[in-house]
Amino acid sequence: MDSWELLKENGTLVTLVSDESVQFTPSPNKKFNFMRGVQGKSSTEVNQLIELRKIKPIIDQVYDFNDIAAAHIKSETGHVSGKLVIVI
Repeated sequence: MDSWELLKENGTLVTLVSDESVQFTPSPNKKFNFMRGVQGKSSTEVNQLIELRKIKPIIDQVYDFNDIAAAHIKSETGHVSGKLVIVI
């Protein structure tokens, strides 16, 4: 199952990688946003958008670097509902 199918009503799918909107069935209740042009400077651009509350990252769990194996195991379960963050 892909991200578009998992997206809730009135949700927005954001990607920095590529414009994959042609793969999705159009929906009036879902949005797709390809952030063209931020790939080379993504951390600055994306941080500004987060600070302005234009996008909201969904974080499933935060792990200490020493627990990186547990984060990897969680990622393989298929039961992650956001990003896994590793604190270095």
